[in-house]
Amino acid sequence: HNLKRNVPFAPARYLVAWLAYHLAAGPVVRPEHWLPRVAPRPVMLLNALQDERLPRPAIEKLHRSAMPPKEEIWLPGSHVQPNRPEIIKQLVVTILERAAR
Repeated sequence: HNLKRNVPFAPARYLVAWLAYHLAAGPVVRPEHWLPRVAPRPVMLLNALQDERLPRPAIEKLHRSAMPPKEEIWLPGSHVQPNRPEIIKQLVVTILERAAR
């Protein structure tokens, strides 16, 4: 998804993504592999409604892999980045509010 801008030709993009994924040990570190093992501890899944970096199907796959107890939270805005302090502040406030329960 994030290679579209740099590799516009889809077949080449898929090949580059596949190669990078496997060179970076992607199958071993993918979050949907490890997230189910967190249970029975509670999991909070925070997501941006307008996330331009993570495709919605990937986020939904991650959510499906989480076991209860889990809480899915969709916040307005874009992907969290260091240069977006308003999003970081919103995340911190949301986490602290939920942790205080």
